[in-house]
Amino acid sequence: MITLQDVRHARELIGADLHRTPMTGTATLSRMAGRPVLLKLENLQKTGSFKPRGALNNIRRLDRPALETGVITISAGNHAQGTAFAAALAGAHAVVVMPETASRTKALISAGTANF
Repeated sequence: MITLQDVRHARELIGADLHRTPMTGTATLSRMAGRPVLLKLENLQKTGSFKPRGALNNIRRLDRPALETGVITISAGNHAQGTAFAAALAGAHAVVVMPETASRTKALISAGTANF
């Protein structure tokens, strides 16, 4: 079970390296739900999704030997980008496996050819 303390610790580990994304209301979904609904605009995050939050939190929790070993992931897009981004920030080697059918843009970003 994830505790409030876990969330606060993650914020300390990753907060300085990620955007603080805004929230916005949605009238249509609020009307459908019968209560206010807010959307977190993680599409405005550095890699375009929420994935670097988890990847960076996990990589920052690795001990030195594990960090020096590096990380590996397989993904068709957002997780690949998040992991590559997080590994670059942590100075860790990352192997990112993507299917040939993955978006060219996501593959280029995951390969480190784009700046955040």
